[in-house]
Amino acid sequence: MNFLRSLAVALLAGVFLASTTRAQCVAIGPGCAVSGMNLACGAPRIGTNWVIGEQNAGACGGSVATSVPILTVFGTCQVPGIALNPPLACIRCGGCELNVLPIDFMLQWTWPPRTTIVPIPNNRFLVGYQFCIQNACLDPINFCFCVSGAWQVTIQA
Repeated sequence: MNFLRSLAVALLAGVFLASTTRAQCVAIGPGCAVSGMNLACGAPRIGTNWVIGEQNAGACGGSVATSVPILTVFGTCQVPGIALNPPLACIRCGGCELNVLPIDFMLQWTWPPRTTIVPIPNNRFLVGYQFCIQNACLDPINFCFCVSGAWQVTIQA
């Protein structure tokens, strides 16, 4: 009986803590079914350099020897997402979904390296601000995109 009481107290404490704190990055969308793209979302804190990245851009021809453009889009979370079909989405990436719409800001960088830096101002008014991000690599030969899954981001203190 003590075990069940302890379990109940632990579960209630977990629910309370979950309701009073917000996760920094929460996955919200699938991206492309077979692209292999995997958005990396570091801890977004005010007054720091936030590291975001992409773990795999091979679907667009990226490798250690070949770089490809990455677009990171920032905006409002869209669940369910908008289907991206060929010719905009690469056929080999599978069913693709854009989960950031409307797009408010776009950051272009090159993969590799696997990460890029976004400075977050040291402004307390940004704490708790939520938005979504999603990566897309551009296949420069076929001129189509593969997209990663999307993340809902909450800026922390």
